[in-house]
Amino acid sequence: MDKNDIMTLPDLNKFTNPEEYTLSVRIKNDGLDYVLHKQELGKDYFYNKIIFQKDITLAENIQKVLFENNFMTYGFGRTNVIFASVGYELVPDFLFDKNDMGKLYDLTHLEKGGFIVRHCQEVLNNALLFNADEETYHFLVRSLFNPMFHHYAGILVQKFAEKARTARSASQMYLNFHDGMIDVFCFSHFNLVHALTFSNLQATDTVYSILNIWEKSRMDQISDQLFVSGTDENFVPIINDLRKYVKNIEPLGLPSEVQFLPNNVQTMPLDLLLLSI
Repeated sequence: MDKNDIMTLPDLNKFTNPEEYTLSVRIKNDGLDYVLHKQELGKDYFYNKIIFQKDITLAENIQKVLFENNFMTYGFGRTNVIFASVGYELVPDFLFDKNDMGKLYDLTHLEKGGFIVRHCQEVLNNALLFNADEETYHFLVRSLFNPMFHHYAGILVQKFAEKARTARSASQMYLNFHDGMIDVFCFSHFNLVHALTFSNLQATDTVYSILNIWEKSRMDQISDQLFVSGTDENFVPIINDLRKYVKNIEPLGLPSEVQFLPNNVQTMPLDLLLLSI
């Protein structure tokens, strides 16, 4: 496949072998991203974005999207659903009880969680719990073929943990800018010590918050590393301010597999990209 060749939507209605494909859908408050690709890297890869209507609910938007794109309900070899939301919590496995997910989530959140879902995989010996729209969740369970539910932070933590094992410094901070949010993940001697997400902060407040976490994590301004990733261009002035205090700031490059994929994947949220290669 040429790097600029992607599947076109009409092709999606001619499936005879959906079990050879993976569908990954990423849901946020104002829109949806999805990737449909063959499980063999570089074969039939399609990425698209859909903006939600502002005058209807999230569940109604999702119902509308599936009605207009009914191929999403096919029996794919794997169907992933990613929720991109600020509200999540990592709970150590030894404390986790599936009957108390709401209570465990509420222990560390001022705003009560409501309907709580568990990320489909263990995250560094933790259960990741996140707040989801209940009507949307149940509609997806009914409509999609054996969907696996993820929280975007769980995907990122696993990836950054791999990076931490090969980093040259003892401790690292990873910043990911996306969707008007900033993720902050800190590792020390391969262990996750902080996982936080901010939204709707002014640049000066963001810099202060990041440096405060850096200090609480006992990270060294000279020897430790700060890695930056994301699709939100507003992070540039924030990083310029951070350079006044932290010596080693580096971009986190895209996975090498990107060279086999269409050009437009470079604008894709990192968590969705990692799940789609």
